[in-house]
Amino acid sequence: MTHQISFSMQSVADTSRKIRSRRGTTIAEFGPTLMLAFAVMVFPMMALGMIGLRYILLLNATEMAAEAASKSQNFKTDTSQVVNGATQISYSAVTQAKNVSQLGCNSIGNGSVNWISTNTYIYSCPMGGSTLITPGPNTPLAAAANPTANTYNCVVVVTAQLQPVFPGAKGILGSIVGFNAPINCTCTSSRYFENTANLNN
Repeated sequence: MTHQISFSMQSVADTSRKIRSRRGTTIAEFGPTLMLAFAVMVFPMMALGMIGLRYILLLNATEMAAEAASKSQNFKTDTSQVVNGATQISYSAVTQAKNVSQLGCNSIGNGSVNWISTNTYIYSCPMGGSTLITPGPNTPLAAAANPTANTYNCVVVVTAQLQPVFPGAKGILGSIVGFNAPINCTCTSSRYFENTANLNN
């Protein structure tokens, strides 16, 4: 009887050791599992968020360019005049859109958005009609605008390159757009022209 009791106590001790060993293994495996979950789920979401932020910066630069262009006195021709001995330049809608979008892209995000090009359009819509008419990129109207018959929109299209989150990390993965390779994006914004008198200049 004594032998059986001591055997049972030994079995309980062995079982207790096995349970503690399994707990230790589980804790040791938790770290790599957590790192894998971070790499698979959290890390790509953070990268996507950073690319999304850069796209919003580009969109903001496009909207500022359209706003500035819509207030210009001429569509394509820059003009200058001397006032009190100083030369003042009045920039056209095309020049304003280019300057504002280029400055907006290249000065934000510490080089994360690189300006490529800007095109400015005149969209003419007859009042009471639904057919949009446009002369093409950076092209003035063929004749003077008629604001009593048409409405005129300034449409600015900006193309820029969004830099990747990890520019130099190619390695085994190769080239992944947004992660280690840049993305070319185009944004469009429009405003009503505030001055339609010289859209043919």
